[in-house]
Amino acid sequence: MSISHAVHMINVLFQCILLLIQLSWVKDESSWTKWNVSLNLFYVAVVYLNSTWLSYYKSSCAQGHGLFYFVVYSFVVAFEIGQRYFHPGSEKYNVVKNGQSAMLLDVLLWFNSLSIFTYDAFFFQYSPQLADYFTANNVYPPVNVLAGISFTWMNKLITDTYNANKIEDPSNMPLPPFDLDIAGATTAVKANWEYELWTDRKSLLLALLKTFGPTIAIAMSYEVSRNLLSVIQPQLFRKFIEVFNPDARDLPILNGFFVALGLFLLSIISTIISNQFFINIFEAGLKIRGSLMSLVYQKSLRLSLDARDDKASGDVLNLMSVDVIRIQRFFENAQVLVGAPIQLIGVLISLYFLLGTATIGGLVSIVIMIPINSYMTKLYKALFKTQMQYKDKRIKTVTEILNSMKSIKLYAWEKPMLDRLNHVRNDLELHNMKKIAVVSNFMFFCWNIVPLLVTCSTFVLFSYLTGKVLSPQVIFPALTLFSMLNDALFTVPTMISNIIEIGVSLKRLKGYLLAQELDSSFIERSKATASDPTIEITNAIFLWKSPKPVSDSENTDEEAEISSPGVALKNIKNFSAKKAQLTCIVGRVGSGKSTFLQAILGQLPCVSSDVTSGVKPKLVIRAENLAYCPQQPWIMNASLKDNILFGYKYDEAMYNETIKACQLLPDMKILPDGDQTLVGEKGISLSGGQKARLSLARAVYSRSDLYLLDDVLSAVDSHVCKNIIDEVLDRKNGLLRNKTVILTTNAVNVLIHSDMIYLLKEGEIVEKNSYKEVMSKDKDSGEKSSLREIIEEFASEENNENTEKDSGSFATADKTSHLSTPNDGDDDDDSQGDPQPPEHLLNYEVTKNPSTNTVTAYEEEQENAALSKVTSRRASIATLRPRPLIDMNNDARKTAQKAETKEEGRVKKICLLSIH
Repeated sequence: MSISHAVHMINVLFQCILLLIQLSWVKDESSWTKWNVSLNLFYVAVVYLNSTWLSYYKSSCAQGHGLFYFVVYSFVVAFEIGQRYFHPGSEKYNVVKNGQSAMLLDVLLWFNSLSIFTYDAFFFQYSPQLADYFTANNVYPPVNVLAGISFTWMNKLITDTYNANKIEDPSNMPLPPFDLDIAGATTAVKANWEYELWTDRKSLLLALLKTFGPTIAIAMSYEVSRNLLSVIQPQLFRKFIEVFNPDARDLPILNGFFVALGLFLLSIISTIISNQFFINIFEAGLKIRGSLMSLVYQKSLRLSLDARDDKASGDVLNLMSVDVIRIQRFFENAQVLVGAPIQLIGVLISLYFLLGTATIGGLVSIVIMIPINSYMTKLYKALFKTQMQYKDKRIKTVTEILNSMKSIKLYAWEKPMLDRLNHVRNDLELHNMKKIAVVSNFMFFCWNIVPLLVTCSTFVLFSYLTGKVLSPQVIFPALTLFSMLNDALFTVPTMISNIIEIGVSLKRLKGYLLAQELDSSFIERSKATASDPTIEITNAIFLWKSPKPVSDSENTDEEAEISSPGVALKNIKNFSAKKAQLTCIVGRVGSGKSTFLQAILGQLPCVSSDVTSGVKPKLVIRAENLAYCPQQPWIMNASLKDNILFGYKYDEAMYNETIKACQLLPDMKILPDGDQTLVGEKGISLSGGQKARLSLARAVYSRSDLYLLDDVLSAVDSHVCKNIIDEVLDRKNGLLRNKTVILTTNAVNVLIHSDMIYLLKEGEIVEKNSYKEVMSKDKDSGEKSSLREIIEEFASEENNENTEKDSGSFATADKTSHLSTPNDGDDDDDSQGDPQPPEHLLNYEVTKNPSTNTVTAYEEEQENAALSKVTSRRASIATLRPRPLIDMNNDARKTAQKAETKEEGRVKKICLLSIH
């Protein structure tokens, strides 16, 4: 136990001794006095002494009951001391009536109680073991109730930040002592929203109230209490004025002191309650904001293609940046819905007791203004709804302009695009905003004039009906009440505007959350096994748009529906990709290769390919996670390294192998800052091949079970393509040799390494086979399969491209030469020009160099084993240490963003010209 806590325990024991002395001196007093002293002794000796001893080892703060006891006891003893000093002849409120000895005992009790309270409130120390626990877990230690209501727990952070002129370690700031778990709040809101969908009420407001209602109710109870205390304050103020009234000299001066003390305590309590209200309501507001943003984000990932066409990205941004914030602000000001009516009723009742029937004049003034304000409210609601439509249109226009900026610059479309934007912003949005400002200001004027009308009408009726003089004890409390009435009425138009706005925002959010989602009923997810394929599709037709309900399409022709342009992939009756195999999907441009990967991702609706039998379609995925590389890579505005890691923990061995295999090492040598180079928005500083390799590296580093690669080899050069095939896709030495890979490609070189090839034609699988069987299938017969024809066609196209590139230097070897053999003399004319596969490719296997000695083979085997160990580990999203913050002022990177600067003084002339 620390020395300070031991001294504190001695003070508690001394308090027990003083109470024993006091108990021995009150034997002749009344039984109530004896019980009072006995209970004080019991609490200090039994309850508080034991709890304060345990608190040192079990708690980080003093017990709240001890704090309240000793602060109240100090006030009571201080009152006794004041009674003995100012009224020595009066012993009415004294516990012990023994003159100077009792005075000394009261002083000792008061001083010792104050010292105990001071230690508990400001200097409490807990055991070093508890301190080590809080430090190791980065948990902010719980604080006592006084620190909680006064927020003094922030003093250390504020003082340290002020002295250091910055936050020392922003990544390791201690957690606040209240809960702001957005993940848990999102889960709760999602569950309540799903319940609303199940009950068919579909009320987002009810889902929010069920989740955050208790927190909001607690905050509202604080605000209602403060409003009630504010109504009591004018009555005490009237009593305080009466003390100085010449007609009320019979009241003792001590009465005025207690009234003033009551006013002071009311102000303190109101401030404490108000702060507790704000901390609770802001906590609820932040949770509402975070959970709604999370719901919108999760919904955006599940939208169907139809819904994505209707909901542009600008609409989603508007929902998150405008509507969600507006809902948060509404709930943060929701106390007006309860507090304002209670305060209004309380003020009117106080005015009635103060001014009598003259209060009726104020009520009449309020009733007269209600129809006017109701009309203005209705007009404001219509204008605001139109304003949100114009705002969506403006954001959509700005998004389209920014996304098409390259074309706008190349075709010099700046002026028409700017005119289009100005029309939406100036002619529509700003014009409507002016109308809203006029209506809003007039509505505020109508509500603000109500308190003035109430005051004048009430005072005039009071003088007319009663004939009394308006004395100070009537005027000043009445003015205070009228000021409170003004505050209550002033919040009414704001409350009405907020209700209108939140109604529109909730409707918009509800419409987005009810938008059509991707159909996942045909998707089955199960654990991976060695025998079952990783991906399996049976009896499926994939559509561009979700099919209409049966009730709406009873008279439609099913055959016409299947053959309509709405079908993306048809007759996918049996597709499988086995574990640890490379499956290639080939086909001409527009045959549906990329669409096939979208279908595997579950992005397309699906129906059965056999309508008559009623067999349901099925997409089975036996993989815990997958990586997808689209044709258009998605690149973050971050460093090259951050784009590869993509939130996973940095693994040096895997990172080095990834950038080496994906052929990024030469690029990192020429980039200004290596892998720390900022690539810009959408990777604007990178070439198409660099973007493709960066996207592939991100997928490889993720160490997923399943890889969907959409023509990643088309954007790279031939020698880079060969290296990627050998070091990434090769089934014996590549980084993905133990992974299931589905690759859409027209590159012939990679087909040799594939285990299965599927040919797509007009969205339908027309043939599947392995490369070896395809090239040897037609050796004896004169006919060639469709798959071989397209392989030869692609090989011929690649050969022509290479010939055009090298025509200025020398004739290059035909890339299809490995597909042909010399024709025999007895071949017929029809097959004379057809290339035939050579024997060494018919029996193709990736073999090692026979000249490799035993030591080299052993070293290669060990290297492959170590590489397999690295690639087989799961990528971890856990972070052992926080990501270092970049000091923008001291960022030495060549691609670093320039720090923002500020200046003081007059605006420069060139800046004014640029503004105009």
